[in-house]
Amino acid sequence: MRSGSPRWRRLLSTASPPPLLVGVAAVALAAFTWRIGRPAFWLDEVATVQDASKPLPELLAFLRQRDAGLGPYYLAMHVWLRFGEAEWWARLPSALAMVVAVVAATDVARRHAGQWAGLLAGFLLVLSPAATRYAHEARPYAFAIAFAVLAVWVLDHLDGRRRWWAVYSGTVALLGLSHVVGLVTLVAHPLFVWASGDRRFGRWLVAAGVGVLPPAVVGWFAFQARSTVAWIPKPDLERVRLAFAEIVGGWEYLTLLGALAVVAVVRTRDRWTAGLVVWFAVPPLLLALVGLVTPLFLARYLVVCTPALVLLAATAVRAPWQVAAGVVAAAVVAATVIAWPEHQRLRLPYGHGPDYRAAARAIAADCTGGVAGRHSLAAVRTMPYYVEREGCELPWLSGAVPAHVDRIWVVQWDWDRSEPTPGPGATVFRMVDDVTVPGLRLTLWRR
Repeated sequence: MRSGSPRWRRLLSTASPPPLLVGVAAVALAAFTWRIGRPAFWLDEVATVQDASKPLPELLAFLRQRDAGLGPYYLAMHVWLRFGEAEWWARLPSALAMVVAVVAATDVARRHAGQWAGLLAGFLLVLSPAATRYAHEARPYAFAIAFAVLAVWVLDHLDGRRRWWAVYSGTVALLGLSHVVGLVTLVAHPLFVWASGDRRFGRWLVAAGVGVLPPAVVGWFAFQARSTVAWIPKPDLERVRLAFAEIVGGWEYLTLLGALAVVAVVRTRDRWTAGLVVWFAVPPLLLALVGLVTPLFLARYLVVCTPALVLLAATAVRAPWQVAAGVVAAAVVAATVIAWPEHQRLRLPYGHGPDYRAAARAIAADCTGGVAGRHSLAAVRTMPYYVEREGCELPWLSGAVPAHVDRIWVVQWDWDRSEPTPGPGATVFRMVDDVTVPGLRLTLWRR
């Protein structure tokens, strides 16, 4: 059947939401689960698996001391990880959450700009390298993205009935419990309430306030343990500029979405698009201001803003179906060409960082008595985790070398040009092997 036939045209213009949403969900699920287990864990993912797997009393005590802000996620993963700790399994909840985000964004765009806009929003979010990265990460960011979009989806359905306000409060609570920084997106919500035709801002304020209460409690405990994020540098203009590119998946992808967003803003100039602009642009600036006072400004904390630019870009196809179809096709092709190299890289064994699996195999091949590893930043948690998974019980030294140790593995970043050393008091050791894997350099020293 020709795409220009009257029957096909009627189908696209009158199809009920489920066929479009089901189709987009299927594409998103396939994309976000493709090679989900291939990249090795990076440091924070290992922290998720190791900390969330602690016995419940030990986990609760741990959360009181550090990472309280991730408490709800860790508690949920505590249950999930009882059924396995493989990379694909630990990341699967994030992939499913990102599918929800894609479907919700598709429906929001469809309601405001038609079926073609919904289709484009879904594909642009699926193709975003940032969306794939956090769909493939055993951390809470995909959940924060999903609840950020769902909160706007709920605002889109306001009809004055209490149940929708209650649902909104619950969604805001889940957004903040996923990642408390995600609440900064609420700055755009008054504009969405206004755009919905329900101008009872007092009711919105009450509903949002109720939703903020649970994450505010978690946030208070997290603030008490803020020393755990003391390493985050203060933001400057360059960091803020780079953050806008990172949260959508790179400068090229930002340029594509930005160009479509400009078209949408120029053509529509309504409260809805104003809300999307605020959702994307204002939270990074607000978080940068907070980051000048307390360490908090990280680009990955702001991925909750990614759907805003996607929705703005999709709104650009609000046009007669013949024009919209061409714009969607061109935009999807351009997005695919731009994003494909990064999608391939993200799915390599070193897509999330160094290839710790390959490094662990090299170390485990010489896992006999008298061998140890030297503790370093490059070997924190992740290297011991994978070495242990290879069946090697390797002690990791942070001080002087015990007398019974005659071989030491030293792990460095591959960009670290400093000379490797087996550690203090180890002048009697000489280097006998040098192994390089993506992201890491391993040297073996023998007494």
